[in-house]
Amino acid sequence: MKQSATLHRQISPFHLMAWILAMATVLLLWISPFAAPPNLASAQDEPGHGVVQAAAGTVFINFNPQSPAVAKDQIFTVDIQIVAGTQQVDGAEVHIDFDPLYLQVVDSGGNPSSTIEPNTSALDVTVQNIVDNPAGHIDYAAGKLTGTKPSGTFVLATMRFKALSGTGESSTPLTFVSRGGNPTNVTFGGDSVLAGTTDGSVTISGPTPTGPPPTATRTPTLTRTPTATQTQIPTGTATPTITRTPVGPPTEIEFQDGRSPNMFYSGTEDTWLYWLEDNTPHGAIGEFYLRHDGLERPLIKFDVSEYIPYGSTIVEAQLHLWLDSKPAGIIIDADLYRVNRHWEESTATWRSPWHLPGCDGVPTDREGTLFATQRIRYEKQWITWDVTDLLRHWVSAPGNNEGVILIGRGEMAARLLFRSSDFTDPMHHPKLLVRFYAAPPTTTPTSTTTPTTTPTVPPPTPIPGDIEGLVWHDLNANGALDSGEPGLAGSSLRLYDIDHPPPEPPVRPAFVTGANGTFQFTDVPPGWYILTAAHPAGYGPTTINVVTVMVSSGDTTQANFGASTAALSSIFLPIILRSG
Repeated sequence: MKQSATLHRQISPFHLMAWILAMATVLLLWISPFAAPPNLASAQDEPGHGVVQAAAGTVFINFNPQSPAVAKDQIFTVDIQIVAGTQQVDGAEVHIDFDPLYLQVVDSGGNPSSTIEPNTSALDVTVQNIVDNPAGHIDYAAGKLTGTKPSGTFVLATMRFKALSGTGESSTPLTFVSRGGNPTNVTFGGDSVLAGTTDGSVTISGPTPTGPPPTATRTPTLTRTPTATQTQIPTGTATPTITRTPVGPPTEIEFQDGRSPNMFYSGTEDTWLYWLEDNTPHGAIGEFYLRHDGLERPLIKFDVSEYIPYGSTIVEAQLHLWLDSKPAGIIIDADLYRVNRHWEESTATWRSPWHLPGCDGVPTDREGTLFATQRIRYEKQWITWDVTDLLRHWVSAPGNNEGVILIGRGEMAARLLFRSSDFTDPMHHPKLLVRFYAAPPTTTPTSTTTPTTTPTVPPPTPIPGDIEGLVWHDLNANGALDSGEPGLAGSSLRLYDIDHPPPEPPVRPAFVTGANGTFQFTDVPPGWYILTAAHPAGYGPTTINVVTVMVSSGDTTQANFGASTAALSSIFLPIILRSG
């Protein structure tokens, strides 16, 4: 099933299941007509509680137990249960939201897990199995190709949770939702047989989560354009205090093998993964390919450590790839994901060195949430992706720079040809354009001409900074903060050290937004951090909900996050502002 691990990330698992069933039909010489993909258009995204009515059918999905009561730190299981009666089932797709403030999916050893436990005795082909603990998302799909199709009441899969915090007098919901336009559904023969879903809840006894005390003196402004302010530092103190305020235009460097920063630069590694040549490396070829179905995937990374010093402030970073050819009239979306596993262009293949073929292990091989995307319409041009936040992370932790992977999405068959760093003409080699302010050099004491010893100047004392922002209800789900869109209550913001990301503990207690949607972490030591946003049940993100932020001495960093109840097909970058 090496195709399944790839395809389910590009198309609906049910479309994939319909394709697999059709292939099995041909191979077994069945005479039944080709089963069309299920009609999911009538199933709506209904993230509330209780029973949700879906397309006409007789099958229900629920949780068993529906409302367990547990204690803080207890590990417990909840089954995803299908109640089908006499109706046979050959496919099921579920999308579930939970609140990561209270629950975490774990494995049998109690460690955070990126998957749930399938029940292969019922639907034995797992098409999708992804858990995003920081976001509170579970996405699972399975089917059955041959043999008797299950009916009656059976378990689709089992979720194993750890209770993180008490819920007080209330409970925390488990909710069936749509994800990316794909609803929770059950099918037979390519048709939906789902009648509805029943949500659940968990009551947890024990201490409730706490957040920092509310402050009435500093309210983030709801503006998308930062206003730079200069803070006057008092003089005459015994210990000098320095604020790192960039002065003048930023330094701009373009990284391109054989051309820039100089003709000797060769810090680019690139290749592509191809499922039909799953053990063949392609790193020495002057091109790489991107397919509409994700079965050919470019990999690329740039070494910038020699030219951008640690502690530099990244203003902007753009990845440029030269698209040499594509089929006319076909539009392809190229999704960019951050790679987490070490690879080398001379040895990387579809199977190696990945945990799952095609670099599909999440998060062991790569991130599960796309970082950026670009819609490609025309050839013979540079295609650009904004990778600013990735550069910020790589400059602060060079050992974590494993580059990015591109995965294509499209309705029509297409194969796009890009030029790699091994192409004969260096003008068309991949480029990384970076604008930054270099970290200030370390001051070296100098001797004086007088016989009196010059006292040692103590090192500058860093001034803590702040991180603040807004979680807003993105009414039109466009990823932009528009006039009149209100704040969103109930979102949980967590701050992690860059070197100790989730599932390690955050550096501050979670901040839960109030009615105005604002949040604030004050007196944060300068450095790099990971900021996550988890939204209340029924709301999906319209911006990326995990970002890397830098706190400079005395500065305020602002990060705004959008969320909506609408079914989403795109995720946009969050709005991140910095003011001195």
